Amino acid sequence: MNTLPSAKANSPAEASDSILVSFEARWEELFISGQVSGFIRKRLPRTTSPKWIYAYFGTPLARISVKAQIKSISEVPIGQVIASASDLCISKEEIREYCAGLSSIGLCLIATPFVSNHKLGLERMRSTLSFFPPQSFLILSKDAKRIIESIGQFR
Repeated sequence: MNTLPSAKANSPAEASDSILVSFEARWEELFISGQVSGFIRKRLPRTTSPKWIYAYFGTPLARISVKAQIKSISEVPIGQVIASASDLCISKEEIREYCAGLSSIGLCLIATPFVSNHKLGLERMRSTLSFFPPQSFLILSKDAKRIIESIGQFR
């Protein structure tokens, strides 16, 4: 039986310096064009300091097509996120709805993204890795990062 490497790091020894974050399909073009300088999440890594983000865009795209260097990850007051809504390409109302009942939220700021020469569709990912798109994020295994880099050829 052939066992595929796990996309998710299942131990600290397996962990790469990268995370995979899921986004709705509508975000892909905003990332590719460089309009997005960061994003918010209720959950972001707390025990590691990743250097890279790989973006998985959900259906109907269902693919990884962008990577970006992480400038910072921090917990910030909701008001700070609302003030920088245009930099995040999200409306103040969407922020208020997403953050309802919270006083702070995780903010990840990113550098200009790299776009893959070969989009990594869900079928291709599952043929090379044990891969299940995360609801929020996952810490990529070293094997997964190597495979994604090799296939994606980010530029």
